[in-house]
Amino acid sequence: MKNLKSYLAALSLAAALLFVNQAQAVTPPALTFYALGSSAQFNTFGLAAGATIFAGGPLCGTHHWTQKSSSTVHISLSDTRAGSSIVNEDGNIWIVWNDAAAAGNPGGSVCFYLATDSIVGVRGYQASGTLVLPASLVGVADANIVPLLGAGEPLPAQIQSFATGATFNAAATDIRPEDAKFASMRVQSAYGAQAQAAASPARVTVRLLSAPRSRARKAAQRPTRLILRLTRATLIPSLSARFATMSNSPPAPPRLWSSLTSR
Repeated sequence: MKNLKSYLAALSLAAALLFVNQAQAVTPPALTFYALGSSAQFNTFGLAAGATIFAGGPLCGTHHWTQKSSSTVHISLSDTRAGSSIVNEDGNIWIVWNDAAAAGNPGGSVCFYLATDSIVGVRGYQASGTLVLPASLVGVADANIVPLLGAGEPLPAQIQSFATGATFNAAATDIRPEDAKFASMRVQSAYGAQAQAAASPARVTVRLLSAPRSRARKAAQRPTRLILRLTRATLIPSLSARFATMSNSPPAPPRLWSSLTSR
């Protein structure tokens, strides 16, 4: 009886070790491109990742899946720097992967792109935001939303597991980071207020309003000159100085921008 118990204990231990080894056998992708940002670049990057354009086949793999967010299914950016006060940003997505990634083997490649806009893309990248890809989408058919990419396949569970919660490591943007910061502050400022102006905006306003009509008319005819003067003299230097102090996280390393400008 004692021998039987020892035998059963040994079998249980072997089974446990077998399951642990199987769990550890899943290897994260070696090549990743986890991007978000400009919707204008969504299709272009999708074709570069999954279409046979270059010698040797697609850059990220021969399998792909695309889908749109909806009122019931939210594929989104999660930015948790301020707790739950920052609302998730929904967007459309494409995901491209190779055979190794689908099997959880070494040499895997997974690329995805969440289409938001340039400002959200810069913010999500700078904040080390993560992707929210609901498990309910596992097995859902490809929506074929990238023209010329062709029909895809249902989303595998392993790819969904790799993608959801993954940190974005690239941002596709049509504007510079400081311009994205300026636009965000402008939207969140009260109507008529100067966002982070170094000089007193009230003094400028009083001078214009109290000027003679002829001078005020001339000023109205030169709006571009006035805007450039305010931007260069007050807004941009102040934004640059305040960027590090107001941000909830340190600025992202320059590797993204240097890599984009070098290509």
